[in-house]
Amino acid sequence: MEKIPPASGTYNIETDWGIVRVYEWKGHKNWEKTPVLLLPGHSSGVPMWEVNIPYFIGNRPVYALDPIGDAGLSVQSVPLKDMDDSSEWLSQTIKGLGIEKVHIVGHSFGGGNAANFTLGHPEQVQTLTL
Repeated sequence: MEKIPPASGTYNIETDWGIVRVYEWKGHKNWEKTPVLLLPGHSSGVPMWEVNIPYFIGNRPVYALDPIGDAGLSVQSVPLKDMDDSSEWLSQTIKGLGIEKVHIVGHSFGGGNAANFTLGHPEQVQTLTL
C-alpha cells in the first residue's frame, strides 16, 4: 500500500465560521485541471484519505480539508447554525483557495456536506461523488 506523500501546500483559509486547514497535492502536469476536493467522514479529518490520495495525484490537483467543527486542525470560532452555514463555509474555503469549480468527493458525513453544498452552490461543482 502506498503512503500519502507530503502535501505540496498547506493553507489556513479564513471563513466567517473559523479557519479551515486545507492540504494540497499538485503535479507539474496537472495543475491547470479542475481539482478534486475531498471531504472526510465524521471524526476522521484528512488522514482518512491516506490510501486514496496517491491514486488521485497525477490526474488532477487534490485538496483535502479538515471540516470546521470536527477532527483535525481547522479552528471553529462561530457555531454552525444549520446546513446553509455548512454549505457557506465550504464555499468560502473554495473561493479562498482561488478555485472556480471542484470535483467534490464526500465520504459518510462528508458526503452529506458535499451533497448539501452541491445543492446550494452548483456553480462551484463540476462533479459530485458520494
